[in-house]
Amino acid sequence: MKNKEITIYELIGLIKDNKAPKKIKYENIILKYDEVAQDYKANSCFNNDTNYLLCHLFRYAGALDTKVEILPEENDEWEDIEEYDLKPDDWSTPTQADMEIQKRLNAVIKNQKYLKERLENKDE
Repeated sequence: MKNKEITIYELIGLIKDNKAPKKIKYENIILKYDEVAQDYKANSCFNNDTNYLLCHLFRYAGALDTKVEILPEENDEWEDIEEYDLKPDDWSTPTQADMEIQKRLNAVIKNQKYLKERLENKDE
């Protein structure tokens, strides 16, 4: 799946709305969002004056139409969870409260699997 590409103009709107992506890619350079500066910072500087993306781009005409790639968040993966099944053992027997918790956990697990399936189908 290809990452989403947006213009600098759209990126500024996301920053303004406090929805800035954590990482973006600009000309094969990965930049991380710096909340204090409200700009994207690279480990390798563009020049000695600044290492911030937006400050760098605003020096050029037409920079608002420049495309950047939004990189996925690091914790953006689904974890497969099997349904929970309480069984009596030698030590204890599940209480009614335990059975109710199991029922609710299994409902959440089923909903997660359903949402995961829907998102995968949407991307295709």
